[in-house]
Amino acid sequence: MDLGLKGRIVVVTGGSKGIGLACAQLFLAEGARVGIVSRAQANLDRAKATLGEVIAVAADLTDPAAALKMVDAMERALGPIDILVNSAGAAKRTPPEDLTPAHWKAAMEAKYFSYVNVIDPVVKRMAKRGTGVIVNVIGNGGKVASPTHIAGGAANAALMLATAGLATRARVAARAAAVVAQLGVARVPSRSCSAFLPPRPATTRRALTSAIDWKRRTKGTGEG
Repeated sequence: MDLGLKGRIVVVTGGSKGIGLACAQLFLAEGARVGIVSRAQANLDRAKATLGEVIAVAADLTDPAAALKMVDAMERALGPIDILVNSAGAAKRTPPEDLTPAHWKAAMEAKYFSYVNVIDPVVKRMAKRGTGVIVNVIGNGGKVASPTHIAGGAANAALMLATAGLATRARVAARAAAVVAQLGVARVPSRSCSAFLPPRPATTRRALTSAIDWKRRTKGTGEG
């Protein structure tokens, strides 16, 4: 597909493996300039060997200061972020009888705040520029409870609500053209851009295309 992304600046958190790596491959194929983020430098090194010319920044995104530092580093290296794809973090699965308040907090840090800490500075910068796209990859555990994924599912549900709320706000704010889209993911075929495919592939393809089809979104705005 041609999404009109040649030369656009894309940052993918969790971009060193799995869904994030597949996203990075897609954007590179579209001609975008890509940055990837992971906590582990070794994972970034392996991903760079696969992807080729990308900017890689190691950061613990559960730390808001580290997340902001990462965003600043990416924009210094690449320029203002046009598209942010959040795919970092996974909550540990824990049987209900073993859950403690610490498990709930850890799940929120791993899945919720690893997204929010990046979204916050980026969406505000996009709003000031009047353009940008944020795509959040969120597991279906936020909709369907799993006995061993209750804390992580709650974090996913919170993230779904935050995504929907930010998307609504972005659409009505006069100075913000940022769009926040949500992609639920059920399976991840290896080395395939169909990592975006949940139970209804056609629906998600349309959502993804709507979120990042730059040619359609900028038609008639003077931006190209």
